[in-house]
Amino acid sequence: RPVELCDAEVLRRVRQRSLARLRQDVEPVPARTLGIFLPRWQHVAAAGARTELEGADGVLAVVDQLGGARLPASALEQLVLPARVRDYHPGMLDELTSTGDVLWAGAGELSGGDGMVTLLTAEAATELAPAPGDPDLGPLHTSVLETMRGGGARFFREILQAVTDAEDEPPATGALLEILWDLVWAGHLTNDTLAPLRARLGGGRPAHVPRRTAPRARSSLRRGVRAAAAAATAARVDLPSSVGRWSALPQPPPEVRTEAVVARTASLLDRHGVLVRESAGMGDLPGGFAAAYQVLRRLEDSGSVRRGYLVAGLGAAQFALPEVVDRLRADAADLAARLEDSADPRAHVLAATDPA
Repeated sequence: RPVELCDAEVLRRVRQRSLARLRQDVEPVPARTLGIFLPRWQHVAAAGARTELEGADGVLAVVDQLGGARLPASALEQLVLPARVRDYHPGMLDELTSTGDVLWAGAGELSGGDGMVTLLTAEAATELAPAPGDPDLGPLHTSVLETMRGGGARFFREILQAVTDAEDEPPATGALLEILWDLVWAGHLTNDTLAPLRARLGGGRPAHVPRRTAPRARSSLRRGVRAAAAAATAARVDLPSSVGRWSALPQPPPEVRTEAVVARTASLLDRHGVLVRESAGMGDLPGGFAAAYQVLRRLEDSGSVRRGYLVAGLGAAQFALPEVVDRLRADAADLAARLEDSADPRAHVLAATDPA
């Protein structure tokens, strides 16, 4: 085969001019085209239609696309997943969490027992998990964290027993459960099922007020009696929001790694299709849009991402996957046809917190 040689500077100019030509070929579509594109891109079915995703595999596809997105727990299984997966029921998600294919993490507590959560595939958990918060850690918080970071998954009664063994005084069951949920909302702990989260949203939260702890026992006999009482209490634990096995979430490294920035930028791009400075979730990225811009520039140079003025009114710095450009044009033509034929109206009903 003949060998072809090219000067590096000439090759650089060819690449730059090719990219410039591709940008010129892309004409911006009306901003309202996103109203058609984004629900389709995220597999949201229009009112009266049926989505093509179904079963646990469909849920896994949704989690893969929305991985890292912060969603209210109360909207996750009532609005977000049913809009994307045909005949969704909670067992589909529990099947994935129980096998370890999907993890869920808390991302901040809301009022009324609600909170923000994010779903993550096991492969992307370390890169896409929200940075854990720092709640006001008391001695029991620290004791529970040390217990859970020892490895393995534990039932609530096992956590209660372990904390009782480590402390001079056995904690009240309700108080320990609230501490457990403090750590969940802070992004430190998770469960192998969403059953306790559903119970908490549905009123499974203990109604009693945690009792004040008694003065510290001074004798080993009294400590033994209290430990035995705690073990008996643990055997009777039947709180809906404590069921399942609890475990510590993978902790991201303290320093911001390039791999994590690349993974989060790619996740945002896959979620939105078209990425701009104001895209939802950009604020959660370490370094913000400036860090994402450097990653997107490299992806553009490799041909994995297209940059241009794709959607009118969204700013100059717009990046999209190559297949998105053609879909935007097709959706713009579909929008124009629908505006001419007002006899065929279609509607998407979405939660205000839905990523679409």
